[in-house]
This record gives sequence, C-alpha cells and structure tokens, in this order.
Amino acid sequence: MDNKEKPSSIIYSPEINNIYILQEDFEYVSIIDAKNISPTFPDIPEPEILEIDSVKKVSGIPCKTLKLRWNNMGEEWYFYNEETAIINPSLYKHHSYEYFNEIIKSTGAYPLEIIKSFNDMIAIRMTLISIEELQLSDEVFAIPELKKANKKMTNLPEKLLGSKVMKIKN
Repeated sequence: MDNKEKPSSIIYSPEINNIYILQEDFEYVSIIDAKNISPTFPDIPEPEILEIDSVKKVSGIPCKTLKLRWNNMGEEWYFYNEETAIINPSLYKHHSYEYFNEIIKSTGAYPLEIIKSFNDMIAIRMTLISIEELQLSDEVFAIPELKKANKKMTNLPEKLLGSKVMKIKN
C-alpha cells in the first residue's frame, strides 16, 4: 500500500512477464512489459552495480546498501536486510524492468528503502513503514478479465511510459 488517496496493487505475472497496476475504484489497468529495463529509454545501457560498505536503519532494521549508477542519468540506492522480506531471485529472473531482477539477485531480499535520483533534478524516496507476514489467497493476485481501452486512455501512457492500458471487463 502506498500513500495515495486510493490504494493500488502491483501484480507481477512471471508466466507472461508483465506488471499490472490496478487502482482501487478505477476501471483501467496499466500493463508494463517487464522484459525492458526502461520502456521510456529502450537503449539505456545497464547500470553499474556497487555494494556500498555502510549500514542504514530503515524502520529500525539495519540495512546493507546497494547502489546503481546509470552513467550520467542518475543513481539509485537500495537499502535491504538479508533476513527481512526475503525473495527467491529465480521467481524474478526475467523481470528486467528497472533492473529489478539484478537487484534481487544481488540482495536476495526486497528493498526496505529505495532512493532514486535523476541528475540532481528530482529525487524519489520509497520507504517501508511496516512489514508483517500474512497468508493470502491466490485471489488477491488474480488479474481481472480485461478488454481493449479507448484510444484517449491509451495514447499518452503508451507514448510516454511504454505501458499498455486496458479496461476491466464488467
């Protein structure tokens, strides 16, 4: 859950390597092809991955640091704990979007904080507030039946973000 007014869900389907972004009470779904590092910049070179020798506490949890340097485009910092939010990297081996597969392969855990900086022009910080283990039904991860959306809803996201927009079938 994030701090938006209407919560959204992000579901990754490894079978077709797509990321689905669903927002509560919204009839459209964004679909991102996870095979591309960046649909906006398809020719972007792979980043340099650096293990930083420092520890930072995130929500009271000591975290190691992984840094990605994207040439002259910016940097990303991933703070993770190898015993918290553990992820099997093989489940995300084709999830190249935003270099997620390589981050998980390097850390073995979901980042507890991510900081992205783009040429000192904009910075984004995503921080874990709390974490708990739950037993969830497979229905939580079900993708709704979708149909083609009208052109007005699909043109901008496809051109700017490289994501496809579809409408939830009623």
